[in-house]
Amino acid sequence: MRSLRFLSAPGFRRALLMVLPAALIAVGAVHCAGGNDETPQPETDSGTEAEVDSTADSVPMDTPAETTPDTAPPDTGAPVTCAKGPAFNAPVRVNHNPDSLRRVANAGMARLDDGRLMIVMLEAIDTGTRYAVWARTVDPVTSTISPDERLDVDADAITESSPLQINAIADGAAIAVRYGGAHARVYSKGKWSPDLASAMPLVPSDELGAVAAPTGQVLVTRSRAGAAAPNGNAIVFRPDEGGAKGSWSVAQSLDLAGSSGKPRIDAHALPDGRFLTLTWQGAGGPAVRTRSLSGSWSTPSPKAEVAPADANPQYRLLDDGSIVLAGLEGSGDTRRVVTSTWTSTDNWSTARLLSKLPGDTNGVVPAGVGPYLFTVTGAETEFVAWVAGCAAAAKDCEFQAVSRRYSGGTWKDPVVLAIGEKRNGADGASVIALNGSTPLVSRLGFTRTTVDLLVRNGADYTAPMSLTADTPLFGPSTFIEARFFGDATNLWTLVRRETVTMGVTVPGAMALGRINATAGKASWSLITAGSYEVRSFLEVYPYADGAGGLTVGAGMATSGMENAPVLAHANAPAMDVMTEASSVISTDETSASFVNVPRTPPRPGRDRSALYLLAAKPSPTTTRLRAYAYNGVGGAAPRVLANESRAPRAFADGTVMFGCGGAILYAADPIDGSHTLELVIVRESTAPAPDAG
Repeated sequence: MRSLRFLSAPGFRRALLMVLPAALIAVGAVHCAGGNDETPQPETDSGTEAEVDSTADSVPMDTPAETTPDTAPPDTGAPVTCAKGPAFNAPVRVNHNPDSLRRVANAGMARLDDGRLMIVMLEAIDTGTRYAVWARTVDPVTSTISPDERLDVDADAITESSPLQINAIADGAAIAVRYGGAHARVYSKGKWSPDLASAMPLVPSDELGAVAAPTGQVLVTRSRAGAAAPNGNAIVFRPDEGGAKGSWSVAQSLDLAGSSGKPRIDAHALPDGRFLTLTWQGAGGPAVRTRSLSGSWSTPSPKAEVAPADANPQYRLLDDGSIVLAGLEGSGDTRRVVTSTWTSTDNWSTARLLSKLPGDTNGVVPAGVGPYLFTVTGAETEFVAWVAGCAAAAKDCEFQAVSRRYSGGTWKDPVVLAIGEKRNGADGASVIALNGSTPLVSRLGFTRTTVDLLVRNGADYTAPMSLTADTPLFGPSTFIEARFFGDATNLWTLVRRETVTMGVTVPGAMALGRINATAGKASWSLITAGSYEVRSFLEVYPYADGAGGLTVGAGMATSGMENAPVLAHANAPAMDVMTEASSVISTDETSASFVNVPRTPPRPGRDRSALYLLAAKPSPTTTRLRAYAYNGVGGAAPRVLANESRAPRAFADGTVMFGCGGAILYAADPIDGSHTLELVIVRESTAPAPDAG
C-alpha cells in the first residue's frame, strides 16, 4: 500500500511530480531509472506549486530509499480499447465564486477511485487580499459539479501566496489537502475530516505523510525538526466515528530518541485494516509499531541493527507481514549491503552480509548504487546489484551482476547474471526498476558505443542482448547513452547519440527503440520533426502509457539554428517507424515550453492516454495554453485553452489521465477583470480532432 508524503511548506515550490522519466533525465552513463521513474514537473506561471509522492514503500521524499516510485495502480476493471481519436469538451467553470470576479490563485485536482475528480482551489474571498480554500467534485462522464465546501473554516491568514497541496491516497480511496502550511484535511468515505490542526497542531516546516486502510481510516504521520526536541507523531482519521465529519484519534508519539534528530516515518496499511509504521531516529535502523483495529498501539520493536536513515535503506513488506530490510555499510566508493528481517514474533534478525558472490565470497557494491531490492511475488523479494569480490577502490575491482532471492524466510545463494564484458571498475554498470520493481540490468561498453542488457520477465531473466546490434544507427564511432521505460513486455529506450570523427564530436538525433527482450532485438526510429531533432535529455518527458505505447515531449529539440518543443508518439506492439512526431510551436510564437506533462503511472490496459500542456507566447506580453491529447488512435489532438484575450495559467496538479482521455484544470484571467477556473474533459469523439487555433 503506497503512503503519500506531503512536503513541508518550503518544499512546495519544488515540483517533483511523478512521471516516467528520471529527474530531468539527467545526463549520466547508463540511466538508473525505470518505467515509473520520476521527473520534475515543468515550471508553471501559476502561484504556489504542489508536490506528490515520488517514492515507493512510504519512503520520505527528502531521503528516498529507492529511485523509483511505486508501481501503477491495480487494474480494477476490464481493459479499455481506444477506438476514436481524442476530443476536448467545452470548458466547465468550477470556481467557487459565481460571478467570476475573484482570482483563483492556485488549484489542483486528483482522481477518486469512483472516477470522480476532486478539485481544490485557493480563491479570493473578495476583490482584496483575503483568500479561502474550497473543494468540489466533478463527474467527468456527465460534467456534473457538486456544491462546493469551504475547507479553511478554522484557518486564518490565508493569502494569495499560501501553499496549497492536494494528493490522492491509496489510488484515490482518500484525498488529502494541506493548505496555509499549518492546516490539513482528509477526505474519505464521502466526508471531509475536521482540520488536522485541531487535533495535532502543525507548523509549516512539518513533514506529513498519509496512508489509507481498506476500512476508510487514514493514518497521518508528522515529522518535526528542531534543535530542542525533534519529534514524530501519528494520528488516525476515523470517518465512521464521531459524528457527521468523523473524528481524529488521540495523537500517538512515535519518538525513539527525542533529541537525536528529525525522525523519518514510513507508514503502511495492512490488508486487515491495521497500520504499521517504521521509524528511523538517531543511530541504527528503524523500529516497528502496529496499530490494531481497536486503535491500540504496540510498543516499539528494538531498532534494526542495519539501515540507518543515511544508509540508503531499502525494504519490502511481504504478504505475511514480515519485512526484509537492507542498507549500505562502509565508506569510500564501495559499500557492503547488509540485511535484516522482521516479524511480529521475533523482531529483527541478526544482521548479515547480503552482497556476496557465489562461493560465499564477500562482496561490495558501488557507493552510488540505486535500487537493489525488488519484488518477485508477495512472498518473495530479490537483491540485484553489480557486486565485486574485493575491498579495494571501485576502479580496481571487477564487478559482475548478481541476483539473490529471499523466500520461505531465507536468503538463497547468489547467482551471477552473465551480462556484459568483464572489466575493472563500475563505470556504466546499472540496475534500474521498471514499473516500480522489475529489475533491468545493463552495462555500457568500455568504448561507450554498445549497451548489453537483460530484464526479469516474471520470475525468469531473459538472455542478454546487445541493444545496438543489427542497426545502422549505431557504429564504432557513435558514443551513446541510454534510458529505459515501460515494463518487461512493453519495453522502450531512448538513446542519445554522438558521432566522433577526426576528434570532432557531432550530436545526432536521439534514437527511440522498441525492445523485444525475449527475442533479443529492437526496432528503431529517430526522433525528428521536420528540421528539428531531439538530441539531448534536457527537458525530455517520456511517458509509457497503459497500452504499451510511448509518448515523448521534448522541450529543446533543435534545428541547428533554433530550439522548439516537439511531441512524438509510438505505438505497440510493432514500431517500424515513428507513429507521429511534430513541432508544437507556431510561427507567431516567440517561445513555448511544456508546463504540465504526464505525472502518474497508468493502470495497464486502462489508462491509455497522454496529456501534455504547453505555454506559448504570441508576444512578450501575452501567453496562450495549448493542450495536446493522445490516445493511440488518430494522432494527437491539439486545443488552445482560453484565448489570446485572456491570461491563462497552468497548475502543477492540473492534469489527470484516465481511460482514453483525461482532464485539464487551468485558470483564466480575462482583461475585463473577471477570473475563472476552468476544467476541460478530454474524451473520445467521432468528430475530427480540433486544430490548434
